[in-house]
Amino acid sequence: MAPPPLKAIITALIITASLFYLFHQHEPPLLTASKPPSPNNKTIPNLVNLVYLVPSETSDVAFEFSHFLCAYAARHHLGPTSHLVLHTNADAASLARARAGQSGKWARLLLDLPGLRVRHVVSPNATTTDPGAKPLRFGEHRSDFVRVAAAREFGGLYIDFDVFVLRDLRPLREAGFGAVVGREVTDQVNSGVFLTRPNSLLITRWEESMPRVYDGEWVTHSNVALTRISETLVSESPGSVLIMERNAFNPGGWRNEDYDGLWGTHDDDDDDDDKGWELDYSRTYMLHAFMPYRARHPVHGFDRLLPRYVLERRSNFARALYPVVSVMLEDRLVDWNDTFDGR
Repeated sequence: MAPPPLKAIITALIITASLFYLFHQHEPPLLTASKPPSPNNKTIPNLVNLVYLVPSETSDVAFEFSHFLCAYAARHHLGPTSHLVLHTNADAASLARARAGQSGKWARLLLDLPGLRVRHVVSPNATTTDPGAKPLRFGEHRSDFVRVAAAREFGGLYIDFDVFVLRDLRPLREAGFGAVVGREVTDQVNSGVFLTRPNSLLITRWEESMPRVYDGEWVTHSNVALTRISETLVSESPGSVLIMERNAFNPGGWRNEDYDGLWGTHDDDDDDDDKGWELDYSRTYMLHAFMPYRARHPVHGFDRLLPRYVLERRSNFARALYPVVSVMLEDRLVDWNDTFDGR
């Protein structure tokens, strides 16, 4: 059989290409959730960065109810389009044990949260990998270096595990600023909760300055450096950073009276509208709730965070987080008799 004429072949190719275009022009674009946002995007990503470092990569992942509540509240208020990234040095075997429930209920539930993925990191021992780098003095300082590097790469929200989101952060993420930070009781900018675009001017300067200014003191490289950079950028580079007043992210503190006011329980009738002890969190986006047991300060009615403690609504913390924990109860994620470590 003779081959078809060239004109017929060209006509067939044109028809095929036209049909392909018609069928595919309305297809949705490929998902690019894992692709870093464009540097020109003025919206801070709807992503939550959490850092959890263990002493050894083979150590058990031991989350408490407070850890799960922190992650769950963030996901709850930021919505189903949010993503959570857990940056940890725990190895695959440790995480597998946790997912199987061998590390307690809260580790299993946290690692099973929708939208969460785990990213393995190395827990640093020094300010840099260069010879002669300064050794890191405290475990918390290792977390400081990991969090800033992660926030620079991915952008989004960073929160310590004692920070609890109380409302949607979309107004802050879409305000047009490269970063959003908040003051604490000392008037410094607190490094335990902040938002940033990937590679923003603030997060870039902060990460680059940390090895240089690190002196082994508690907050020289974190709060002090972040405060100096934030305040400088307000005038030097308008739009680079928004500094929120203290009540926005860090309404409390770590004095004994702060612990008592946040965590102490009261026997008042829940229907009594005149509660002299009740604090107003209507202007608070995130509640940085410093834990009294870390300071070895005894608080009336509180030892470790339990679902029952929140569900009874007899403290300021409990009243603030009750709406989230009540959803957990409805979804049978928590029980009135659950322990703080889920064992």
